[in-house]
Amino acid sequence: MMDKQWEHLERVQEIKLQDMPYPSSTTLRHMQLLPSDKKRKLFKQMCMRWHPDKLTQRHGNRMNPVEKKAITNRSKEAFQALSNALTA
Repeated sequence: MMDKQWEHLERVQEIKLQDMPYPSSTTLRHMQLLPSDKKRKLFKQMCMRWHPDKLTQRHGNRMNPVEKKAITNRSKEAFQALSNALTA
């Protein structure tokens, strides 16, 4: 899910807030409808992308310094939305 947005993120020289993908409401609803085992597998895969620490480890050196805090906050919001979808 959202692979094209993540491919773009991998290619840009400097990551700006506008480059950060965010799970759409459709994605989150789809995730809620999955059977428990598939939901957990998808959650784990998506967490590797959106977890704030993982994102900073992987892309921190390419984040726009002025927008780094906003990018990290967006990552936290996305991670929280995914966590909420898992428990719904």
